[in-house]
Amino acid sequence: MRFPSALIIWLAFPLGCAAPPAESPVEDTTPVTETARFSFHSNLWVNLNHYLYKLAGGEGRTPVDSGQLALVASLPAAEREIWDRALAYYAAHHIDDNIRTDDTLFTFKRWVVDLPADSTLRSEDLDPEWIRLLNEVAPIYRERFWPAHDAQNRTTLDEHLADIRSIENAVFERLATLARYDWPEGRIRVDVSYYSNWAGAYTTNRPVTHVVMSSVDIQPPPHWLELVFHESSHSIIGGWSPLGQAIDSAAAAHDRESPGQLWHAFLFYFSGRVVQDELAALGREHTLYMMDKDVFSQAHPLLLEHMEPYVAGDVSLEQALEGVFSAPESR
Repeated sequence: MRFPSALIIWLAFPLGCAAPPAESPVEDTTPVTETARFSFHSNLWVNLNHYLYKLAGGEGRTPVDSGQLALVASLPAAEREIWDRALAYYAAHHIDDNIRTDDTLFTFKRWVVDLPADSTLRSEDLDPEWIRLLNEVAPIYRERFWPAHDAQNRTTLDEHLADIRSIENAVFERLATLARYDWPEGRIRVDVSYYSNWAGAYTTNRPVTHVVMSSVDIQPPPHWLELVFHESSHSIIGGWSPLGQAIDSAAAAHDRESPGQLWHAFLFYFSGRVVQDELAALGREHTLYMMDKDVFSQAHPLLLEHMEPYVAGDVSLEQALEGVFSAPESR
């Protein structure tokens, strides 16, 4: 059974992690706002790292906004020289790296995630040239770009905050039931960043669940709300999880190889459907992200026929999976 898609997002495989750099400024853990389930942040260093990575061409599947390119082009000559050196470093060292899974980029993100905007980076564990260039370019970013980026991050968050507060507890409870797994303790951290990765959002699960969401690249806007919950669900759904194990058992019972990303198709469907139901209770319509964007498109008929009754509470997970693996189209 294979589930190709026009858009396959690889988001949350737990990977090994190098130790964080030994030296760091005093942490600033103050979030933009918190809800019952989330802690939302807009951090300069997280934004700067993703911004330079994006402009240098990293994971260049979505275009850079023309207004941002014009702003870079308008920098005074001395600042443009510094900016270009930083971009050249990212192009030479990180353009081929996946910003979610690359160990160096991950280590940097986990290090700077709580640092104040006016920090001076110091590290004996990361490339000194990288640290020097970031310290040189940071004042330019802080003055020329950060006010607008931070404002956009907060605007995007504000547009969805009331809905998040309204439905988060119900969504979390239903997703935990569907996943057969408890949520991690505490709030899930979400960093809102002007740019994120090619998909507009991603999650890492080491040592804790950490979501990065773009404030500009997720369209139409209702998908931003769904993806907050989708990304968070990577802490309870994966190949390692009870859901993944149930898929493996059902595949083995049919003498089949377990589809490696079927759990991910289920994650998309479960999070989208639960958000859809909760918004419907508020009198709002919602189209699932995976349906609108053709994610795991060949799995859609199986999801609608066999997993929808599970989401509705009419059959068990085992019964739903029996239907999936017995269906002719799954062979």
